[in-house]
Amino acid sequence: LSKEGEATLKLRYDNSPNTDFSKILGGYQEITENTTTLILVEGIFDKVNVDRQFRLDLSEEIKCNFTFGDSIKEEQIKLLKKKKSLETIYLLYDNKTIEESKRYGIELEKELDSVEIKVCEIVQEGKDPGNMLQDELIETIDKSVSPLIFKLKKLNYV
Repeated sequence: LSKEGEATLKLRYDNSPNTDFSKILGGYQEITENTTTLILVEGIFDKVNVDRQFRLDLSEEIKCNFTFGDSIKEEQIKLLKKKKSLETIYLLYDNKTIEESKRYGIELEKELDSVEIKVCEIVQEGKDPGNMLQDELIETIDKSVSPLIFKLKKLNYV
């Protein structure tokens, strides 16, 4: 209705103005001492779909968390450092976040030196983790690469 001028535009996430989301990882409490693999997405709708597609409610080994946007903040990295069981983190951001994926993939790799970081690229236009089917998610994750290779590919060197 706001596009037609019939209502005031209201931001979807403007319901908690005093909350510092940079200090929170959505789903963080689901990570256990048995969780070895983490899929990081941008928002709650992406997490809900990844959880549903992979039935992550039935798994302790694989979990999905979200970062409240296409960036990873220092406080969120500190939270990840506390989870000593993590072996692999997949950064699965939307397909329009190439620069952010390059930057935060490298940053995660630098800060979490004992964890393998893999950057995923969604190549289908209009797709994001919130609307992908299981086979699309698997294909995207299977094609993930290290942050350095991802950065080089996006510079057209590889």
